[in-house]
Amino acid sequence: MRDLGDGTTDIASDDTSTAMIGVLQNKPKATGRAASIAYLGPSKVVAGGTVTRGALLTCNGSGRAADAGSGDMVFGRALAAAGADGEVVPALVFPPFKL
Repeated sequence: MRDLGDGTTDIASDDTSTAMIGVLQNKPKATGRAASIAYLGPSKVVAGGTVTRGALLTCNGSGRAADAGSGDMVFGRALAAAGADGEVVPALVFPPFKL
């Protein structure tokens, strides 16, 4: 998730965005509904493709977890590997920082 600066959030889809704030935990059914966001501790994430166990995580263009690279904003660490897009894996989430 990312903070839009106007009291609203949306799905983070830019791996270099400093507005990244955490991992969405629920599915609000309508605009204006409350979202639960994990920003510290264990969570589950949806992989955007292959994810390496132990890798630092960022988001891809679809807002899914991906292995981070130089210059990316990192939000957590993969606690298990993912072999395909859409696979749910455990992660340790922490406050985002630039790699």
